[in-house]
Amino acid sequence: MEQGRPNFHPQRVFPRYASVVRASSRLPVGISLTQRALGKFILDPFVSFSENPRPEDLQRTKIGICGFPRTGTTFLLKAVDIYIGRPGSGWKNHDPYTIRDFNAVSVPAIVTLRDPGDACISWAIYHGDAPSVSGLNHRLSLFIAWHRVMLREARRSPVVFAEFIDFTRSPLTLLSQLCPSGQASPRRDEVMKAVQQDNALDSRNERMANMPSPRRDALKQEYLSLLEQRSVMRNLKTAKEILNALRASRP
Repeated sequence: MEQGRPNFHPQRVFPRYASVVRASSRLPVGISLTQRALGKFILDPFVSFSENPRPEDLQRTKIGICGFPRTGTTFLLKAVDIYIGRPGSGWKNHDPYTIRDFNAVSVPAIVTLRDPGDACISWAIYHGDAPSVSGLNHRLSLFIAWHRVMLREARRSPVVFAEFIDFTRSPLTLLSQLCPSGQASPRRDEVMKAVQQDNALDSRNERMANMPSPRRDALKQEYLSLLEQRSVMRNLKTAKEILNALRASRP
């Protein structure tokens, strides 16, 4: 991890403070200043081991993956392991500043992109949010903040954008471009099976599963009507504009 670099883990922000983080993301140092000043109030103190890669983690990483929560990072991580032929070949997390670490050691960096409505509804289901306008707006505000930060980071570091709808259908197309020396050709069903096995090992309930299921599809229906609420529509419009600006920042 780059010494003294900022960090931003959206999954650690308590949702009710999402608007504060969103406002601070407008400034290049806004997230850092806000977390430094208010971190003990707005952030969950638990830090996952995967959030900040150590030098030894980066040494064995062949492909780095960074994305907003529920944008396919787990699926892509499993695809990388199958493609390279060695567990631990990929490293994934949700901190947009991590691409600095990947670039410092010449590791190709992938940024996963997904429709904001789909990503935020999936994230709400994962956390067991009761369907509500305010809850979905909190998730969308963090989506906006995260992609603002990534837009700035992508301008200073080489990254490859990967669309959720594309790499979940055919991960090989993406991975073979980044690392031609792969040992296998990961198929969608093979990757899904690996994700399912991990879910079973973690004893994850269906809400928290990293793959589709009838139960998750049923839960999703409860949130879809919220997308027609005026405040949600405004936030969704802003989120899509920032996402499209990010896409346009690469030829």
